[in-house]
Amino acid sequence: MHMYAPRLVRRNVMHYILNMLKGGGRRSIGRSNEVVVLVLEKPELFEVLISGIALDDPLVRMRCADAAEKISVPHPEYLAPYKRTLIEDYSGIEQKEVRWHIAAMLGASLENLIIAIAI
Repeated sequence: MHMYAPRLVRRNVMHYILNMLKGGGRRSIGRSNEVVVLVLEKPELFEVLISGIALDDPLVRMRCADAAEKISVPHPEYLAPYKRTLIEDYSGIEQKEVRWHIAAMLGASLENLIIAIAI
């Protein structure tokens, strides 16, 4: 578990948006689209998604990465405080679905930087 993950659990209660991402099968995004809407309404919850990528539950980890990627498309600025975490701390995650989402987030972030420099 990553250093951010303990913030997600208080008195052995997982954050409600992470609970929404539990259960089901690996080929399902579960309720990640609902979580995207909640985080877009309350951007401070983006940290919970990034932290959730470090959890032991592979379904929650994958869906956190999926939701974070979907949010970072219209709001790449949300990624700025977490780029180092995504690159350095989460690079060791071997779960392919998580790696795909992280690569997409970092790729989109780099593309936005290149466009900003060109303008």
